[in-house]
Amino acid sequence: MTTETEQTPLHPPHSSEELVNLHEATKKEIRSWSFTLIILGALHIFATGLLSAPWGVLLIVVGLASFYFRSAAMLVVYAVTIAWAGISNLTSGEWVWIAFAVIQWYFSFRILRRFSGYRRAEKALEAPSDVNASGLTPQRSAKVFPWAGFLLGVFSFLAFIGAFGSAIVYVIISTSETPPGFLSLVERLAVSTGVLGFALGLASLLCGYRFRIVAILGMVAGLLTLASEIVLGLIF
Repeated sequence: MTTETEQTPLHPPHSSEELVNLHEATKKEIRSWSFTLIILGALHIFATGLLSAPWGVLLIVVGLASFYFRSAAMLVVYAVTIAWAGISNLTSGEWVWIAFAVIQWYFSFRILRRFSGYRRAEKALEAPSDVNASGLTPQRSAKVFPWAGFLLGVFSFLAFIGAFGSAIVYVIISTSETPPGFLSLVERLAVSTGVLGFALGLASLLCGYRFRIVAILGMVAGLLTLASEIVLGLIF
């Protein structure tokens, strides 16, 4: 159902057959990425020595969420998640991971390009019966994404600052130069949450959902978390 905040697409309306094809393509794309992310997430968790378990948890969460939020907005979440993985690989300094980062950014760019067409087709769903017939659930994303992005973004920044501050205090008051491992785990979980906060906020804005200010705040908070992680990684 079209909300008051959504604008009429600038492109000519699609034919009924084209809309059906685009809706099917959207569902296929989401289904494909959902299984892919769940599998990759499981690999990250079981290969903890080589890969990041907190990142694996994020991938599984996004993959599972795809079964409920079947909308074009999920493509923005995929693109942001993959783009951040590329940034993380770039900061490793190893040429193999840098090359992999370029591939990830390429996939992220392609996903965003497909998002535009899928979203236009999704906005053509004018009645609840049209939405049900399409098999998509854009109304769920519209209700949840702005507020979820805000909560996750703010939580990620507070958790990141808390973990970093606690690590500094621990090093100062103890004889150890290395903070406890659980603080590093909290930091990585905060970063993963920040990715989600930024992604959901950005998806809300690109889809024209209501509560734009809430979405922007969540996006900014998540971005601050990610920027802080990059800066600290470069310093330390």
